[in-house]
Amino acid sequence: MDEVLHVKGLRVGVTRKRIRNMYLRVVPPHGEVMIRAPLRVSTDSIRRFVVAKLPWIHKHQEVVRRQEWEPPRRYHERELQRVWGERLPLRVVEREGAPKVKVAGGEVVLWVPPGAGVSLRRTALENWYAQQTLDAAMALIPKWERILGVRVDQLFARRMKTLWGSCHRGKRAIRLNSELAKRPRELLEYILVHEMMHLLEDSHGPRFAALRRRYQPEWREMDAELRRVPIGV
Repeated sequence: MDEVLHVKGLRVGVTRKRIRNMYLRVVPPHGEVMIRAPLRVSTDSIRRFVVAKLPWIHKHQEVVRRQEWEPPRRYHERELQRVWGERLPLRVVEREGAPKVKVAGGEVVLWVPPGAGVSLRRTALENWYAQQTLDAAMALIPKWERILGVRVDQLFARRMKTLWGSCHRGKRAIRLNSELAKRPRELLEYILVHEMMHLLEDSHGPRFAALRRRYQPEWREMDAELRRVPIGV
């Protein structure tokens, strides 16, 4: 951070970089305001930029402050892991062989080689979450293919930082965020159906809104639940 400005009661951290435009973000969990600005832009220009964005800033500060935040995971014994809407303690078992994960006895059991560090433990769990997401989605797709009259040819799951899902209409391909395996199962179905509806309509225009009203009348509640806990927690 190169400087701190105080604008309309806001404390704004400014970092100057070799970039052409200004970028604003509200940082969780407390809603700090951070700006990346070009090297030569004036302080007055930054202040005007912040003032123009005040409604957006206040809205997003309210959102991040309502979210449930947890410290970064270290994947140690008894640390709580989210699985399909529950929080289960982690049990780490060191043994030779490839990492393995399963839920047993109300615990997430993680088998890793002796001395495995945070990176390997994280990777093993992320791969497991991805497979959980794929398995759950595959069980739902036939039902929704019949209801919507569409076909899914490709399905992928991986951890994404900002999107819960995406759809490539031309390839009939759907990509889901593996973080959905941490949420209640109905949220995975909600995102899956949302993306499958994009096989009928690319945009979020009037036709998509009509599809949403017909097949997902509870979409506002589902969106609110997804926002309650940020991606990655």
